[in-house]
Amino acid sequence: MEATAKHRTGTLPFMSIRLLEDMCVNPKSPGVMHELHHDYESLFWVATWCTMKTERDIAPKLKEQVQTAVTKWETGSYQTIAWNKKDVLFGSELKNLPMTPRFDRLRPVLRSLSEVFFDAHRAVVRADIGRSDAEVLREWITHSKIKDMIAKAKASVGNQA
Repeated sequence: MEATAKHRTGTLPFMSIRLLEDMCVNPKSPGVMHELHHDYESLFWVATWCTMKTERDIAPKLKEQVQTAVTKWETGSYQTIAWNKKDVLFGSELKNLPMTPRFDRLRPVLRSLSEVFFDAHRAVVRADIGRSDAEVLREWITHSKIKDMIAKAKASVGNQA
């Protein structure tokens, strides 16, 4: 199924990696339809951004580290932003992100959420020829999986408190 919108809207730090990559390939008209799994990934980016940016009174050094990290999701080409986000979502950068002390304990929740996307990404790579990426992602990134993963991580955080 093709995208029907003739343009994309969104805030770069919160957009899904796949939509950013599509903007590189199809700058004038979307080739990838915006789907629910893109919104779930956007939720991950909003939550991660909030753990870094919503606390005002933080040490200057931490504030600088936060700004450097967030800038990687805001500036550069769409492809560069997508690569930087892949390092966080699929690589090891999530554990290195500078989070404010108040929110650092939520890192396990974000890590659990990122596992849903990582598992989906692996499923796309292993998918049978003939199945579209979107079909695989719809199967792997579901409301119930997100909800279950957050509940499990939340319980883990609660046990640490």
